[in-house]
Amino acid sequence: MREESDNMEKRSNKRHNCEAAISCSYFNEKEARAARVLNCSESGAYLECDGFFKSGSTVLIRMQQFVSGASGTEIYCSPRIVSLGEVKWCRQMTSRDPSCFAIGIKYLGAMAY
Repeated sequence: MREESDNMEKRSNKRHNCEAAISCSYFNEKEARAARVLNCSESGAYLECDGFFKSGSTVLIRMQQFVSGASGTEIYCSPRIVSLGEVKWCRQMTSRDPSCFAIGIKYLGAMAY
């Protein structure tokens, strides 16, 4: 529980619930894995994927289908359509599905409006 509190304190932007089907690959590699974004902010995203990505690596994220966003005033926030990101952490989700990984991404570069 303390680790989650520490991560919350380190975040520079508020997270918003969403759901989007994406593809995720190491930058400059063709092979991509299917993944889902489950929350996002202006500076990053949380995703779940069936493959491991090394912390510190650069990944290319491409949205395949935006399923849903938060309701009310948070609806403006959605995952980026295409973005480069840095893998901040990647953890195996052993309690749910050992073949699934939870991944924290920090977007690289400014967001275009």
